[in-house]
Amino acid sequence: MFGKVDTMKKDIKIFLGSSIVEFKELRNSLSSFIADLNSRFESKYDFVLKLFRCDDGSQNPYITEEGTQCDIDKNVVDSDICLFIFGDKIGEYTKGEFDLAFEKFSASGNKNPKIAVYFKKNVNSNDDVINYIKPKKVICNYGNHDARLG
Repeated sequence: MFGKVDTMKKDIKIFLGSSIVEFKELRNSLSSFIADLNSRFESKYDFVLKLFRCDDGSQNPYITEEGTQCDIDKNVVDSDICLFIFGDKIGEYTKGEFDLAFEKFSASGNKNPKIAVYFKKNVNSNDDVINYIKPKKVICNYGNHDARLG
């Protein structure tokens, strides 16, 4: 009489973007953290965290395969949450990924994806990065707790 209860878990898609070389260890740490969250909470809640990284699909530390950036861009657009890590500068690919996420955020009435930006601690020369991100009014965290954008 009553149908089967749907126990499908919702995928919460997270994109992690940064400079490929500069933040590899931090991306690996965040990947491990998200995997740990999944292992602890997947059986208790109706969601699964799915992480997509800016270096997914590339054996080379630089994006070289035809179409790889298109696949990464699709992951950005399909994400519920986009995390970006910035250091001294914004690379061409990371800037493009951030812009895609922000375009979708703006088009959705500032609802989706949620965008969080982390600035490397004690970076003195990232004013160009800060000036680019500042007008976007996204969630920012400064490694040195710098309130310049606050």
